[in-house]
Amino acid sequence: MILRWLVGSLAAIAVLIRLTYIPRKYGTDEAGYLTIAQQWHGHGTSLYTDLWVDRPPLLLVLFQIGDLFGGLTGVRILGAIIAGLIVIGTAIVTHQMAGRRAALFAAIVITAWTITPAFSSITVNGEYLAAPFVVWSMVAALAALCATPQKRALVFGFLAGVAGFAAMLVKQNHADGLLFGLLSCLLAKPLFGTAPARATKVFAAATVGGLTIIGATALLCLARGTSITGVYDAIYPFRFAADRVKRAGGLPPFTERFADFQHIWIASGVLMLTVLAILVAMVNKKQRTASLILVIMLAFVHVSVASGINFYAHYMVQLLIPVAVLAGVAATRSRWIIPTAVLLVVAAAVHAVPGSMFKTAPGTTSRVADALKDSGKSGDSITVLYGRAGVVFGSGMTSAYEHLFTLPLRVRDPKLIELNKVMSSDDPPTWVVKWGPLKRWGVPTKQLQATLDDRYTRVAVVCTKPVFLLKAVNRTPPVDTCKK
Repeated sequence: MILRWLVGSLAAIAVLIRLTYIPRKYGTDEAGYLTIAQQWHGHGTSLYTDLWVDRPPLLLVLFQIGDLFGGLTGVRILGAIIAGLIVIGTAIVTHQMAGRRAALFAAIVITAWTITPAFSSITVNGEYLAAPFVVWSMVAALAALCATPQKRALVFGFLAGVAGFAAMLVKQNHADGLLFGLLSCLLAKPLFGTAPARATKVFAAATVGGLTIIGATALLCLARGTSITGVYDAIYPFRFAADRVKRAGGLPPFTERFADFQHIWIASGVLMLTVLAILVAMVNKKQRTASLILVIMLAFVHVSVASGINFYAHYMVQLLIPVAVLAGVAATRSRWIIPTAVLLVVAAAVHAVPGSMFKTAPGTTSRVADALKDSGKSGDSITVLYGRAGVVFGSGMTSAYEHLFTLPLRVRDPKLIELNKVMSSDDPPTWVVKWGPLKRWGVPTKQLQATLDDRYTRVAVVCTKPVFLLKAVNRTPPVDTCKK
């Protein structure tokens, strides 16, 4: 009873603190995913109606759910609720594996990491939205293996498969919940004393659950005119093509982000707690099977994060649940080392939180978007060269071009053929914002520049970003609020 009260209190703290992040301006991912989700309702000219993104459909469904409850505010509220679910789920998994003391330490760790701005997840992104499906897949897998009535075991196994595959339908590389379930079934005998025959049935039920959620998602896509093969190409083959493009584009952005990633990895305590938890847990004979499962899971998520190459801070979210659970398991045989490490992790998180609470200061993206929103009229469209989802979302205009993000443009339209078609069409964007030099990445810009010169007039420079207006329309020029 005391443990439930403590975990419930920690979950409530996570929810309440994340609610204070609601006033923050939209992040790039939030803006892009919301823009795509808001118009994904039927057949169109691209993958998700008229826009394209290299993400699975369930991610957009979650953003649509958030949008129903107030747009960006609804998404942030959904993010707060998810924080509580992650804390509770992590505690349950750890309790199932190693008992009450383990559950409490794991809950403390994951609460700290859920509320900290260190991982760039206080704005809601794909990694964060996949996390509850991962952890509750783990909960269901362990519940299935521990359940006495066979019917209940099969139900939990089914739910484990649903949640595990749902995580991948939110963020395609988040297969860690499925891996955990597979390892738990393979090692069910030493882990819980579960008979191999029962574990096999649980695995079969999970497979059925996975096929069910995949089938339901496929039907949703077909109902909305979204190609199933198009979705597959977007979430897997595209990633390999994107990696080739990123490597060909040079290493400076990669090295800079990797340096930031390393700093966060160390300053947040993730690296420290990972190393200590592995060392302590693996010498604990009583919990060796549980520790082995979590160590393998950690190895997988590190490979998953590294394979993304970009090393954005929010990629680290995938590491947090297995590290927290392993830390809890290690705490059962550690009197000082793990508790001290957990204290340092909490201190680092708490130190970072106050500066992010109720923060409303706009950045360059939102300033440009607000200026355009004030000047635009209903029915106006916009294109940002070459991709800035926050400007499109904040302006309230529709995107004339299918790509809101830079990487898809570089991979799918490297010669700007489709962009030039849009710019020179009978229905060109009303507004064009040039976010940087046109001559980037070796793209051919002669036709694009000619179209800008012929059809558009530069009417303003907002926060150093040139703003162009179609010559055929008349609008009040945007005001450069950065000069105020």
